[in-house]
Amino acid sequence: MAAGFLVKGILIGLIFGIPVGAVGTLTVQRAYQHGFGAGLKTGMGSSFAVGITNPAAVITFRFAFSYFGITGNTTALQGIWLVAGVFIGTFLWWVILSASVVFLKRKIGKHGSRYMNQIFGAVLILFGTVVFIRILL
Repeated sequence: MAAGFLVKGILIGLIFGIPVGAVGTLTVQRAYQHGFGAGLKTGMGSSFAVGITNPAAVITFRFAFSYFGITGNTTALQGIWLVAGVFIGTFLWWVILSASVVFLKRKIGKHGSRYMNQIFGAVLILFGTVVFIRILL
């Protein structure tokens, strides 16, 4: 029974890691510039705190838990397995993303670096603009 909560947690962690928003973009940029370790640390470090405290993410977690049939009737042990699974799932995603970026960097070469920085800068400016507009409205 506890293993089921671990698997559900891993799936939830992967589901929440996959959409590449501002945190994902920052992770990709850091992995591209400084390597696999920097990308992984960015995804799992202070950016994780930004993502997990986002009110929209908290609401989405509630929907995901209900989708997987996780209710308030869970035991403490089941909750521990669930949280461990979510951590493992998000960790797997950041490993996959960071490793993929490092692999692609080798394929692109040095000339692609300039274009990648321009793309990452534009995406971050876009996210910042959207947040600024949402605050005004």
